Amino acid sequence: MKSRDRRYGMTIVEVVVVIAALAIIASVAVLGYGAWQTRLAANETKADLLSAKAAMDSARNVNAASTYPSTINFTPSAHVTMTGGGTNSNVNFCIRAQSTRSSSVVYYITDQLVEPTQTACTYP
Repeated sequence: MKSRDRRYGMTIVEVVVVIAALAIIASVAVLGYGAWQTRLAANETKADLLSAKAAMDSARNVNAASTYPSTINFTPSAHVTMTGGGTNSNVNFCIRAQSTRSSSVVYYITDQLVEPTQTACTYP
Protein backbone atom coordinates (compact mmCIF):
# COMPACT_ATOMS: atom_id res chain seq x y z
CA MET A 1 0.00 0.00 0.00
CA LYS A 2 1.25 3.46 -0.90
CA SER A 3 1.83 6.00 1.77
CA ARG A 4 0.23 9.33 1.06
CA ASP A 5 2.26 12.00 2.74
CA ARG A 6 0.85 15.22 1.35
CA ARG A 7 1.59 18.56 2.90
CA TYR A 8 -1.01 21.22 2.83
CA GLY A 9 -0.30 24.86 3.56
CA MET A 10 2.93 26.75 3.90
CA THR A 11 5.85 26.45 6.24
CA ILE A 12 6.75 29.31 8.58
CA VAL A 13 9.80 30.12 6.43
CA GLU A 14 7.64 30.55 3.34
CA VAL A 15 5.25 32.83 5.24
CA VAL A 16 8.15 34.99 6.48
CA VAL A 17 9.55 35.29 2.94
CA VAL A 18 6.16 36.39 1.59
CA ILE A 19 5.72 38.94 4.38
CA ALA A 20 9.22 40.32 3.79
CA ALA A 21 8.57 40.65 0.05
CA LEU A 22 5.29 42.48 0.70
CA ALA A 23 7.02 44.83 3.16
CA ILE A 24 9.68 45.71 0.57
CA ILE A 25 7.04 46.37 -2.10
CA ALA A 26 5.03 48.55 0.32
CA SER A 27 8.06 50.63 1.32
CA VAL A 28 8.98 51.26 -2.33
CA ALA A 29 5.40 52.35 -3.04
CA VAL A 30 5.32 54.76 -0.09
CA LEU A 31 8.65 56.35 -1.05
CA GLY A 32 7.56 56.68 -4.67
CA TYR A 33 4.28 58.29 -3.64
CA GLY A 34 6.05 60.96 -1.58
CA ALA A 35 8.36 61.86 -4.47
CA TRP A 36 5.39 61.96 -6.83
CA GLN A 37 3.53 64.37 -4.51
CA THR A 38 6.55 66.71 -4.41
CA ARG A 39 6.89 66.68 -8.21
CA LEU A 40 3.16 67.33 -8.53
CA ALA A 41 3.37 70.30 -6.16
CA ALA A 42 6.38 71.75 -8.01
CA ASN A 43 4.80 71.39 -11.44
CA GLU A 44 1.50 72.88 -10.27
CA THR A 45 3.29 75.84 -8.67
CA LYS A 46 5.43 76.50 -11.74
CA ALA A 47 2.42 76.33 -14.08
CA ASP A 48 0.52 78.82 -11.93
CA LEU A 49 3.50 81.20 -11.91
CA LEU A 50 3.74 81.12 -15.69
CA SER A 51 0.03 81.89 -15.94
CA ALA A 52 0.37 84.71 -13.42
CA LYS A 53 3.28 86.14 -15.43
CA ALA A 54 1.12 86.10 -18.57
CA ALA A 55 -1.68 87.85 -16.65
CA MET A 56 0.73 90.52 -15.39
CA ASP A 57 2.11 91.07 -18.90
CA SER A 58 -1.42 91.36 -20.30
CA ALA A 59 -2.37 93.88 -17.61
CA ARG A 60 0.73 95.93 -18.42
CA ASN A 61 -0.09 95.93 -22.14
CA VAL A 62 -3.63 97.17 -21.45
CA ASN A 63 -2.49 99.84 -18.98
CA ALA A 64 -1.97 103.23 -20.65
CA ALA A 65 1.04 103.96 -18.43
CA SER A 66 2.68 100.63 -19.36
CA THR A 67 3.17 99.64 -15.72
CA TYR A 68 2.40 96.41 -13.93
CA PRO A 69 -0.45 96.16 -11.40
CA SER A 70 0.64 96.56 -7.77
CA THR A 71 -1.08 93.27 -6.86
CA ILE A 72 -1.60 90.00 -8.69
CA ASN A 73 -4.83 89.80 -10.67
CA PHE A 74 -4.75 86.03 -10.97
CA THR A 75 -6.42 83.19 -9.07
CA PRO A 76 -4.00 80.27 -8.55
CA SER A 77 -4.89 76.60 -8.25
CA ALA A 78 -6.48 75.33 -5.06
CA HIS A 79 -3.15 74.07 -3.69
CA VAL A 80 -1.02 77.15 -4.45
CA THR A 81 -0.79 80.50 -2.65
CA MET A 82 0.68 83.57 -4.33
CA THR A 83 1.92 86.93 -3.14
CA GLY A 84 3.58 89.84 -4.87
CA GLY A 85 2.96 92.24 -7.68
CA GLY A 86 4.48 95.34 -9.15
CA THR A 87 7.73 96.71 -7.69
CA ASN A 88 9.91 99.76 -8.40
CA SER A 89 6.88 102.02 -8.99
CA ASN A 90 5.27 99.07 -10.84
CA VAL A 91 7.95 99.08 -13.55
CA ASN A 92 8.88 95.49 -12.59
CA PHE A 93 7.10 92.67 -10.79
CA CYS A 94 7.97 89.80 -8.50
CA ILE A 95 5.60 86.97 -7.61
CA ARG A 96 6.18 84.28 -4.97
CA ALA A 97 4.20 81.03 -5.09
CA GLN A 98 4.13 78.30 -2.45
CA SER A 99 2.45 74.92 -2.59
CA THR A 100 0.06 73.98 0.20
CA ARG A 101 0.67 70.30 -0.65
CA SER A 102 4.34 70.59 0.28
CA SER A 103 5.46 73.71 2.16
CA SER A 104 9.04 73.26 0.95
CA VAL A 105 7.97 73.94 -2.65
CA VAL A 106 8.46 77.69 -3.22
CA TYR A 107 9.12 79.37 -6.56
CA TYR A 108 9.50 82.93 -7.79
CA ILE A 109 9.07 84.66 -11.13
CA THR A 110 9.82 88.19 -12.27
CA ASP A 111 9.24 90.19 -15.43
CA GLN A 112 12.86 89.39 -16.37
CA LEU A 113 12.61 85.59 -15.99
CA VAL A 114 11.29 83.14 -18.56
CA GLU A 115 10.94 80.20 -16.15
CA PRO A 116 10.12 80.08 -12.42
CA THR A 117 13.11 79.77 -10.10
CA GLN A 118 13.69 78.92 -6.45
CA THR A 119 15.89 82.00 -6.05
CA ALA A 120 14.10 84.88 -4.35
CA CYS A 121 13.48 88.10 -6.26
CA THR A 122 16.14 90.78 -5.97
CA TYR A 123 13.95 93.84 -6.52
CA PRO A 124 13.79 96.28 -3.59
